[in-house]
Amino acid sequence: MAECGPCGAADPAGPPAALQPTEPVAIVLPDCITPGLSKVEVDVKDGERLQLLVPKQARPGDRLVFTPKNSGAWGCSILRPESQSDPGASSAYSGSGAAPARGRRRQLEVRVPEAKQGELEVDVGGETLTLAVPECARPGDRLRLTEDEHGQWHCQLEQSQKGRSTGSRGCRPHVVGDEIFVEVPPDAKPGETRLRLSVGQANEHPLVVMVPENAIPGDELALSRKDGRWNLRIIRETEGSLNCAVSMGPHLGPRRNVTLCRVNTDPHEIFQRLATAANAAGAQCSPKLARGATPPLDALGVIVTAPVEEGEELARIPSSLHLSTEGYKERMPELYAAVMQLKRYLGGRAAEAAQAACLARLLQETWARMQEENEDAVEVESKRAGSDLVEPVWDLFARNVLSEDWDSHPYWCSIEEPVAVNELLAPSREQEYLATMAGDVMAMHDRLVAHIDSRILGPNFHVGFFLQARLCILTRVFQMNGDSALVPLNDCFNHSSDPGATWEWDAERNHMVMIAKRGHAPGEQVFISYGRRSNVLLFRTYGFTLPPQVEPNWTFIFQTNDDMPELLRHFPAKLAKTVIHLESGIVQDSLIRALNRCREEGYDPEAFLRKICEHCLQAYDQSESLQPALAALRRARAKDPKSSAWWAELSGDGSEHTLCGEGALAGWEEHALRVKMSEYLCLTAHLEVVDLVSGRLAEEQCLDGAKSARGVLAEGFDILRNGGYFSCNLDCSIPDSMIRGLT
Repeated sequence: MAECGPCGAADPAGPPAALQPTEPVAIVLPDCITPGLSKVEVDVKDGERLQLLVPKQARPGDRLVFTPKNSGAWGCSILRPESQSDPGASSAYSGSGAAPARGRRRQLEVRVPEAKQGELEVDVGGETLTLAVPECARPGDRLRLTEDEHGQWHCQLEQSQKGRSTGSRGCRPHVVGDEIFVEVPPDAKPGETRLRLSVGQANEHPLVVMVPENAIPGDELALSRKDGRWNLRIIRETEGSLNCAVSMGPHLGPRRNVTLCRVNTDPHEIFQRLATAANAAGAQCSPKLARGATPPLDALGVIVTAPVEEGEELARIPSSLHLSTEGYKERMPELYAAVMQLKRYLGGRAAEAAQAACLARLLQETWARMQEENEDAVEVESKRAGSDLVEPVWDLFARNVLSEDWDSHPYWCSIEEPVAVNELLAPSREQEYLATMAGDVMAMHDRLVAHIDSRILGPNFHVGFFLQARLCILTRVFQMNGDSALVPLNDCFNHSSDPGATWEWDAERNHMVMIAKRGHAPGEQVFISYGRRSNVLLFRTYGFTLPPQVEPNWTFIFQTNDDMPELLRHFPAKLAKTVIHLESGIVQDSLIRALNRCREEGYDPEAFLRKICEHCLQAYDQSESLQPALAALRRARAKDPKSSAWWAELSGDGSEHTLCGEGALAGWEEHALRVKMSEYLCLTAHLEVVDLVSGRLAEEQCLDGAKSARGVLAEGFDILRNGGYFSCNLDCSIPDSMIRGLT
């Protein structure tokens, strides 16, 4: 087969002397063709056919136009619908009718309808022209169609300026408290588009806002008014997380007016009524259990009123009573579904937000009932229960939560006393974490209020109830059977590094069972374990710390700040923006990944860890508030280099030196000191590993509390030095499977 020209159009065998010039012929390449390999056949005249090898530069959807030449050959050209990527470009589109005779030229205009997706059919003098609407076209734009001398149609897109640039457009804002939220439309032009917001009565003038130049479509604009002036913030969503621009604290934005709702009820009485209601609904709660507090924690927990033997069941709670995903779906289906539909705003945390929203509404409804009750609460519960035995359990659970004191939790304190929190925790960066997480609670609440009908959320869905719900979930939730759940009664047990009870999941009956690990005498508190957590992790999650002599691990979480790029300029660039979890009892994956990356890119892993530890330790060594404790640690190590007993030297009698704060911060000085010393000891222990492997330090001079992890890291450095990869993920302490709460 002879080819004619670069397009590869076939020339029939022999000179086609009888073939006279005729009209152009066009075909549209189907999706199934392979450019450069596939062939197509074209009917040209009187049954004659051309065979064509599809040009390599063609692609499916292109239009091939064959034009006869005086020589009898056929010329081939490729027409591509460029206007789908360039609004001003001219392109060819095909009609379903035959091509009109040469010389006929027509023009028409088509306005893009509201339903603009896909193809648009246009009637042209009895013919049907099928037009693919360009992706960049919007409703109200005009498509100018022009027919050329060969009968081919070309399209010119003329964009309407209405709602596209400087003209203002109406938007539906959401009012949350004293702030107005509005989303930047997808077609807005930052610095040009004005948004017209109607937030008052119909006869009031609308608020006109220019979209800031640094905003992008999809951002949310938050407007607030103070002293007669409007302030604007940009809230941008990131994958899997919420924007924390509404966080409290001097670095993170304005303080929010948040009120926690607390009822003055007897927690001992509420616990007994809850146990009675749970037993009526299928639970088995021991009559030996009661609420109570014992030293040294002095926090309200669960005590026994009669002797308890080892292996004795203390509580068996069926899953039907759990405040879990299934429970919320059954009792608050509309609210749960509404939150789950907000994945655009909540990322991978929609389920977490749904549980918090449902619990917040339960707290609000219970609070409202308690304000209205004029008769004995027990009688009210019996009247409300009816055949539903779960409802009174949930109601009493909510009453118990509302009676708890959340005022000392770090999240709340970072809202209520941000400056004092910063001062107490400095130089630790935990105060930044607490402010960020408190802001995260506010941001999640604002998303729900802004995007869910208030009739679904319930009346008075204010941020105080939502904060209490989030704190309750954070501090009391159990992870079991593939889900997280709040378990009435069992959520009241406190934590100890030496627990006297443990829990099991009875898969056959779907029960959570609390079992005594040892005998308990009357008046003794029963503790469980939330995991082998350091004071750093206990405080940020639960709001309490352990005496340092029983703290099982030390923790330091390294994260970048303004001076880190300069600090790490001699190391891999990706490590300048990283979070590394250092733990004295376990070698975390984040540290292993960082050390391996150093080796992969030709850097010294030991020098990297040394640089981090030395840099971070400087702030602690220079902290005035830590000098007494650091001096005590030096005295303890002078007697025994392996000792970390700073607390014993601080007071002289083996107990800690305790300072008392006021109000919400009562006892915070002691917690803050324990947190900072845990971080200091963790950094010191990791620096000692580097000194040990480099020969600067002997094993007997290293802190005994990090012995196991030190051995694993030392082996890891040896592997890296010899060109291998450090892949150990060994827990260097005895694991405790009874984990309660979130990591």
